[in-house]
Amino acid sequence: MIERWIESVCSRAGWPLPFKNSEDKYRFRIEPDLIIDAWSPDERTLILHAPVVKLTRDTRDHAIRMAATSVLPRIFKDSSVLSLDTAAQTLGLHRVVTLGAIRASEFGDVMENFINDLAFYKSL
Repeated sequence: MIERWIESVCSRAGWPLPFKNSEDKYRFRIEPDLIIDAWSPDERTLILHAPVVKLTRDTRDHAIRMAATSVLPRIFKDSSVLSLDTAAQTLGLHRVVTLGAIRASEFGDVMENFINDLAFYKSL
């Protein structure tokens, strides 16, 4: 099912098919700093993940404060979730989609919405 989603998204956007790594994750490199991983742990669920910002000692507090104040007004609008990876010291964005709950014609919309959410958080 995820292959169908990947093909649909790439066809709609005019992108080449993404690379699939050894962890069975598809990597979309939309721009040099806009990278999205997509995978399915069970062929029924799609997980999208993208790094938003790498945190440094100097930027960590400011970035977390900006993200926290920006998340609250968007909490009911966004389908994506902003998270803090303390091991990698990054803020990341992810979304979980039940593939059987959406029509094939909506596959591109899922990616478009995720990219829009990602662009918003990267702009902070």
